[in-house]
Amino acid sequence: MNQDNYEKKSKKIRDENKKLLEEFVIYLKSLGMKKADAEKHKFNAEFFINEFLLYYDAVEAKNGAEKIHEFLGEWFPRKAMWADKKSIKENAESIRKFYRFLCYEKKLPQTRLLLLENTIDDNMDEWLGINFLDDSYDEEDGENNGHWMSDEEIDRHVDEMIKKHSLPKPINLDAFRKKKKSKA
Repeated sequence: MNQDNYEKKSKKIRDENKKLLEEFVIYLKSLGMKKADAEKHKFNAEFFINEFLLYYDAVEAKNGAEKIHEFLGEWFPRKAMWADKKSIKENAESIRKFYRFLCYEKKLPQTRLLLLENTIDDNMDEWLGINFLDDSYDEEDGENNGHWMSDEEIDRHVDEMIKKHSLPKPINLDAFRKKKKSKA
């Protein structure tokens, strides 16, 4: 993608993200969260979707859930000068809440939310074990370091998690709606 296309796409995504973040705060307050806590979660989610997801490429928030490991395990500790163990936990929780909100709003499939939540649960100890003072940790920008998964790998991993946790297989809502319309 050339620079002009990247800039246009990024601006469009930032505008969409602004609306999502406003709705996210309303959602959190509707759950009884204090305004200050909701704003903290908004700040953390905004850093993830407007800084990290737009850093290398223009990635929409709904497509960023599988990038949580790269963010909390690599990018955040290198790029955020305030990164420490507490902020990793806080960011993980904020991002988890943000993607629960997207799932609630039907902007993210349940399987993607499940993958994000399991990635957080499975990797938190590793992320908290990062030595923030180790200069050798600073790797070249732009490398995916083996944490990108293809759609097939994600689907296979989600199927394994569904079996492991005895969860019902999510229905394909689009196919369900088409069937419903054709019967009407």
